[in-house]
Amino acid sequence: MIMDFSLTSRQRLLKEAIREFMKGECDPTVTLDLAKKKQFPWEIYKKAGQNGYLASYYPKELGGQGLPLLDYCLIMEEMIRYDNRVGMALSLGSIPAKTLLRFGNEEQKKKYLPGLTKGEAVSSIAVTEPNHGSDIRYLETRAERKGDEYILNGNKTFITNADISDFYTVFAQTNPDAPAYRGISGFIVEREQEGVTALDLGEKIGLRTTSSCSIEFRDVKVHKNNLLGKENHGFTYIMEALNEGRAEIANEAVGLARGVYDRALLHTKTREQFGQK
Repeated sequence: MIMDFSLTSRQRLLKEAIREFMKGECDPTVTLDLAKKKQFPWEIYKKAGQNGYLASYYPKELGGQGLPLLDYCLIMEEMIRYDNRVGMALSLGSIPAKTLLRFGNEEQKKKYLPGLTKGEAVSSIAVTEPNHGSDIRYLETRAERKGDEYILNGNKTFITNADISDFYTVFAQTNPDAPAYRGISGFIVEREQEGVTALDLGEKIGLRTTSSCSIEFRDVKVHKNNLLGKENHGFTYIMEALNEGRAEIANEAVGLARGVYDRALLHTKTREQFGQK
């Protein structure tokens, strides 16, 4: 049996709608200026939320469209194809909250996720540390349980949008004596909490409409109600969310490549040399 990988008529219409949205909202001169100034595209982000294009795979009760993952990937592909500066910023506003969507309780999801779908809030996932990037089994950030709270201490680095995010999903060691993989827990931490300091790391070659930051957590009090899922299950949560995210990143790479091709093709058709096109 031959598999048919063609898009459905609904998916083709969705891509056309995204293309028209980007044409109407993304003036290349304006988005280039945003990138030069290292500014997040808030106006476009909010309008994308109003149109239901942000976190559209979220269920409808949380403000999403309930779309399958493939449809969301097609949305991001088309956005990045038209303007990679804006497209990446729009995708990175909500993708970091995947662990909360998948493993948070209903109260947590209703409190934090609707703002992401509306374009009113931004999230970050705080995993990478100065000494632990690809291998996250041995995180140095610690969360010590004291009564109804966890006391969070440690440093994270290369955290996207940490200086503008409303909240982070932070992963830390809650049982440092446990075997690898088994002592990590996730927490929801708001940026404005006492003891949280986020700093932009400075100039970047690309992705300039998003920031890359360090975060310091110093004696941050996190209520037990902000524990994400079960204690010491955080490694599994990270891996499941990242596996899904890799499919999205791959589709975004396709969009980036198609955008480059579109521009190269346009240039070859319009370029004049020796009086000829």
